[in-house]
Amino acid sequence: AVPPATSSKAFSLTVNNAGLSTTLAVASTTLTVGTPATSFTPVTSSGGTGAVTFAVTAGTLPAGLSLSSAGAITGTPSVASVATNYTITATDSAVPPATSSKAFSLTVSATPSIPLSIAAPYAAAGTVGAPFSYTIVATPAPSDYNSSPLPAGLSLNRTTGLLSGTPTVAGTFLVTLEVRNQSGTGAAVLTLTFTPASVAPIITGVLSAPGTVGLSFGPYTIVASGSPTAFSASSLPSGLVLNPVSGVITGTPVAAGVTIVTLTATNAAGSSTAGLTITVTPAGLAPLFISSPRASGAVGVTFVTYVSLATGTPSSFNAVGLPPGLSINPLTGAINGTPTAAGTFTVTLSATNATGTGTGTLTLVIATALTEPSSRIVNFAARAISGPGSESLIMGFVVSGDGKNLLVRGIGPGLTPYGVITALADPFLTLYGPTGVIATNDDWQINQPGQADSLLIAATAARVGAFALPTASKDSSLLLIVNNGAHTTGLVRPNSTTGVALTEIYDTDVALGARLTNVSARMNVTAGEGTLIAGLVIAGNAPKTVLIRGVGPTLSLFGVAGVLANPTITVFAGSNSIATNDDWETGASSAAQITAASVRVGAFALQAGSKDAALLVTLEPGTYTVQVTGVANTTGVALVEIYDTL
Repeated sequence: AVPPATSSKAFSLTVNNAGLSTTLAVASTTLTVGTPATSFTPVTSSGGTGAVTFAVTAGTLPAGLSLSSAGAITGTPSVASVATNYTITATDSAVPPATSSKAFSLTVSATPSIPLSIAAPYAAAGTVGAPFSYTIVATPAPSDYNSSPLPAGLSLNRTTGLLSGTPTVAGTFLVTLEVRNQSGTGAAVLTLTFTPASVAPIITGVLSAPGTVGLSFGPYTIVASGSPTAFSASSLPSGLVLNPVSGVITGTPVAAGVTIVTLTATNAAGSSTAGLTITVTPAGLAPLFISSPRASGAVGVTFVTYVSLATGTPSSFNAVGLPPGLSINPLTGAINGTPTAAGTFTVTLSATNATGTGTGTLTLVIATALTEPSSRIVNFAARAISGPGSESLIMGFVVSGDGKNLLVRGIGPGLTPYGVITALADPFLTLYGPTGVIATNDDWQINQPGQADSLLIAATAARVGAFALPTASKDSSLLLIVNNGAHTTGLVRPNSTTGVALTEIYDTDVALGARLTNVSARMNVTAGEGTLIAGLVIAGNAPKTVLIRGVGPTLSLFGVAGVLANPTITVFAGSNSIATNDDWETGASSAAQITAASVRVGAFALQAGSKDAALLVTLEPGTYTVQVTGVANTTGVALVEIYDTL
């Protein structure tokens, strides 16, 4: 109609929020203390009108964890907790908001009790001036590596565990290795041996290895200084092979038995050998321990890693009776730590495989800590031409106190790898005490009554830093205990030939107590290889003042014929000359000082006006050599003496 008619009515309209629902994506999960949580979303949502956010509405997440507005749990848990239920609520932004909740379970476990273990080998060797590298291998994966103290020229990558560089100083160094991760800390002691350039290799490391018939062997790696370019191994057990470039022995033994394998390492300067004892047992036998029965340490000093070696491929190790501060890694059998108590400890070792458990006994001698300044002579060696009569190489030493453990060696053929051309072919070592002959040895691997066997001799030599003797060589060696008083060694046999020889004495004790107070050597001095060379090692934490004498003319008063008329002594630290003397009454030390020191230590008097040489010198702990030569290259019998002036 025109005009149109209208009519109105009011009504109500409600717009409802779309339904919001949640889904439980993860019903329960377990995290680990110290391990970052992989971002996960336990609850998801669908529906709703606006943007959805999430919140924990029941319970409090463990310390270190948080929930994002997107519903993801992130962070690194720091506290262990048992299985706990938590509620997560999803909320949208509409008005009015919609919510939906779900519950899930979360557990935080403690750090896994997997021992952090540094793997063998615990020895490495190289050459001064040549690139060197050693990688610390540890399980489970470390997050940080450390090593101290490092020899000059080396550095450590604390992220990868690569120890590398170019060593600048020769010697043997003990380096404490440490690895860390959330499991804790693991440690071991690495023995580094660096030889001067152009020196034949020296084989170091553990010289025994176990195997089992039908099971993979080792691998065993030949460790040698001098950067060898080739390796060889004679008489390997059937089934084993050597990589001649890397020096790694691998394979699967096929027969049981004990085999002494001659290892050879070669570089441009020459070759050296050592004996490796491989013990292979039949399958299905409980482990048998073949590692050294003795080891030593000192309170407060990082313990040099002891490697528990057992046949039968053990799956676990244990040790009962360890000194406080030491522990055994149950997976590798390595004993490490820092002793906190002194004494002699009898430790029962056990190793277990699928067949059963075998046991062994280890004697650990832990010395008292060096809390006061102290130092002592721990090694003395003399090298010269030795022959019949007055030309024989005679070494004397004085022990203060009883029960001194010593390693004494007479070396001839073992000098050949070090460039000595006219080495004494077959030395015979005799040790005399206050009452006569104490012990003798002809060939070092053949036992004498009451003496230790060749394996213990080799292990002790490695422990004190002595170079390895070739297998089946004619060198001689003795392990023994001596008491207070004067002793003498001689390299003499009836109708003996003449050649260059080396006599060595090593203090094998760690504990302070009985000690060497005087060492000396008498021999015929000539030019070239006949130079009288004495080596000296001082150990401890304080300087040591010593009286050093090179005696020639005064020996004639004791019936010695053909004496060196005018000796000169020179003391070297490495290749550096640090002190020298020609005539004892002139020089840095006065005649009165030399005389007073000689009286104090019980040395015989030098003739006034004689051409004998002497000096007083204070030496820091370390390695030194003393050379005695004749003025104008004269020759004759001379005596070198070193006295601890206390």
